[in-house]
Amino acid sequence: MITWAADKVPSAIVIEKMMDDVIPAVEGKPEKLQTYHHSLLCFGAMVRRYVHSEETQLHQCVRESDKKVHRYHIMNSRKYEKFLESKLSEAKKDEEKVILLKAMANIGSMKSLTQLQQLMSAKESTSVRVQAVYALKSLSYQNRMKVLQTVHPLLLNYNEESEVRAAAFIIALHCQPSFTQMRRMLNNEPDRDFKTFTVKFMKNILTLRLKEFESR
Repeated sequence: MITWAADKVPSAIVIEKMMDDVIPAVEGKPEKLQTYHHSLLCFGAMVRRYVHSEETQLHQCVRESDKKVHRYHIMNSRKYEKFLESKLSEAKKDEEKVILLKAMANIGSMKSLTQLQQLMSAKESTSVRVQAVYALKSLSYQNRMKVLQTVHPLLLNYNEESEVRAAAFIIALHCQPSFTQMRRMLNNEPDRDFKTFTVKFMKNILTLRLKEFESR
């Protein structure tokens, strides 16, 4: 993901120009696959930065003219989001779907939730479904209950693929479920291997947090 120093964050206008420059590189059929994939990821990161910059500036909008500019940029950001959503809908190959899902994750828009849910369906390949679940991570910071409700059926479906359930479990933890919810899920888990995975994963997180606490 693209990052900038705190004192060197470009304005929304500059980011908009950068995005418009990237679009031609990802619109048609790619000549160099690696460059194409990198451009898509950068595009998603730039859209996120674009939206974030405008949300931050909204608090500073006092004049009506400033608010109109803000509304323009918010509408414009949706145009860029729809560009990626359209490419994702048209994608045929799993490899392209996965990289587009990563770009969508970089944006982190709740408006993409419906499309992500569709790509979690059993008709998609395991790699696509797993990446669609992981794309929910950035959404969990905005609406953790909505995301938790999305992954919950996958997590509790004992006939589901292990990789998909594992991804759903990891995203569920990002949603900070209650201890009671997690205990109920683990107590009823019939798959011993999956139960072992969840326990080890949580122990690793606890160990890392304890080390962070001790280092303060």
